[in-house]
Amino acid sequence: MDNIWLIVIGAVLVLLVVLAVAWAAQRRRRMEQARAEAEHVRRRAQEGEGYVEQREAAARERQVRAEQARAEAERLDREARAATQEARDHRDRLTEHYHRADEIDPDRPNPPTDDGR
Repeated sequence: MDNIWLIVIGAVLVLLVVLAVAWAAQRRRRMEQARAEAEHVRRRAQEGEGYVEQREAAARERQVRAEQARAEAERLDREARAATQEARDHRDRLTEHYHRADEIDPDRPNPPTDDGR
């Protein structure tokens, strides 16, 4: 009877060793598959690098052009504001001249009064 227990224990041990070896082999295969898939994904990513770098360079170039355009627009806006103010100043002086002419014109009917009527 003792021999049977030794055989059963030996068989169980052999079965455990076989299962452990099978499990390790299966794990190794999964790891190799994962490594191969990771390498494939990396290669695909590297293939897209050139395109991405071109797009990034184009975006940087557009950003520079946009900044230049903003600076130009700001410059033109300042010039337009200055020109507008200059035109207003001249218009005010002309209006003053017209008022002065009206005040001294002896032929103008109903000369304006101090309240502007």
